[in-house]
Amino acid sequence: MTKPAIARHIESGRAEARPAGDEEVAAFWAKAVVAYADARLASASLDARLVRAYDAGRIAATAIVRAGGYRSRGGEGPPTGTRWNTSPGTQWTELWSRKP
Repeated sequence: MTKPAIARHIESGRAEARPAGDEEVAAFWAKAVVAYADARLASASLDARLVRAYDAGRIAATAIVRAGGYRSRGGEGPPTGTRWNTSPGTQWTELWSRKP
């Protein structure tokens, strides 16, 4: 059963149900781990470390969303405010958004 918040995002075109294979999810996790390792490099600039830490979180969240069988859809213009709730203790397929 699709949660109402997820259904709203699918109906609006901001997300779509699209199953992902284990290999795809594992590839996202591997990229997140590499980005995290880059963020911990003391030899990198603080700005570069911050960018890679952000990348690690973003890629890990993508892996969680894909493992749940969903995909965010891109669009033209600025972000729409669609957020996937991936915080600890929540259902990883839960989705919420705020209006821009």
